[in-house]
Amino acid sequence: MKTTILDHKSNNYTKLALGLGAGIIVGTAIGIAIAPEKGSETRKKWKQKANQLSNEIQSQAKDSWKQWKPKSNSISRNASDIIENMGIENPKKISALHKIKHFMF
Repeated sequence: MKTTILDHKSNNYTKLALGLGAGIIVGTAIGIAIAPEKGSETRKKWKQKANQLSNEIQSQAKDSWKQWKPKSNSISRNASDIIENMGIENPKKISALHKIKHFMF
């Protein structure tokens, strides 16, 4: 029986899957064997670090918003001035421009 390229690729994927599976099993066993503390303690520490990181990100986001807010108000006022100075008479067009301005700012 003659082997084809597809058979060869399929065989490689099978080997890859078996190798990955074995690696996961061996890695998990070694991790459990040499873990410095209980899993519950490790999860507790990870949760604390995740909460700390979340708080830092929220704090930075609030600081960024405090810096951006005055700029966005200024841009919004400028957009309003531009809309008013365009001399557009059609109320539907004005309404559409105001919606765009409020969507963007």
